[in-house]
Amino acid sequence: MINNIVAIPLDIGDLYLISGYCRMPLAFADTIEAVALFSEGKISRELLYPEFEAILDSFLPVPDFRGQTAQAVYLVINSDLHITSAVFFLLDFDAKGMADRRWNVPLQNLAEVSGKGPDLGAGPIRLACFSQCGIEWQQKKLWDPLMGPENNSFAQLKKSVQANRMGLIFRPASSDNIPTVTDTVKSSESHVVLQQKIHAHYSKELRDRMAGMLKEHRLRISTLNSRHQDNVQKLQLEHQQRIQA
Repeated sequence: MINNIVAIPLDIGDLYLISGYCRMPLAFADTIEAVALFSEGKISRELLYPEFEAILDSFLPVPDFRGQTAQAVYLVINSDLHITSAVFFLLDFDAKGMADRRWNVPLQNLAEVSGKGPDLGAGPIRLACFSQCGIEWQQKKLWDPLMGPENNSFAQLKKSVQANRMGLIFRPASSDNIPTVTDTVKSSESHVVLQQKIHAHYSKELRDRMAGMLKEHRLRISTLNSRHQDNVQKLQLEHQQRIQA
């Protein structure tokens, strides 16, 4: 029999090895899931998805968010350290910094069914937020990214992922897929055909970029409209309260 067992409290800042949760570089993979936590409009923590699951399972508290509702972003990151999907979701914490056990947002599903967002380096991302939610009944559990010139959530996420502070490791590209000079020389396509293909490629790239810019502009308008409606409702409520008083 083992006596005198001492429970050692942990928090998110500790190195931990509990039920397979361990902060360490990941094994080789094609994409990796992560979660970023925001505080006052800025990224405060970056977590590998297993770490986030440890928080959900109440293995670890997050003292910085005691009694608060945290703004978080679920991310899918490819091997070039580019974001391909983002879900802007909310997560409640109790007075001890433990995540709400009732929280149940299908992050992966939202990422798959939601529309396109801005291009963060690998083409338009899959984006789920309050103003663009592919699952209607999950909308209230999401939040809108900041898109101002001085405080832009997308720019912060892109910069943070590129810095790779989480130590992400991916499978190196296979040399079999890299075209060689010999392959090019052996090509039977004429110079004219190549020019046509190059022109078509860059024309499509320009159209895609313009479409992405238009999509981002529409998203910006949608988020501004949502905030405007919230402000109008608050003003109407204050007006009614003054009348009743």
